[in-house]
Amino acid sequence: MFRLELGQKVKERITGFSGVVMARVEYLTGCHQYAVGPQKMDKDGTMPGWTYLDDDLLVKVKGKISLKKKPTGGPQQTPNRG
Repeated sequence: MFRLELGQKVKERITGFSGVVMARVEYLTGCHQYAVGPQKMDKDGTMPGWTYLDDDLLVKVKGKISLKKKPTGGPQQTPNRG
């Protein structure tokens, strides 16, 4: 079971790196990791990649990001014929 929710703002205990939980991974060995996306862009305007961090290293920070989810497909009553 995961301790942190998607969209939760977090901070890494050792380096102070902070960001938002973008994905969660559970390994066969029982290890949980979270993909943390930084909250800010680089100075040159590029978006840095996600960083995967162990559960033990992360603490919750006040705040959460949420997105409105759009339907992505699935069963339909009538097929699209476009």
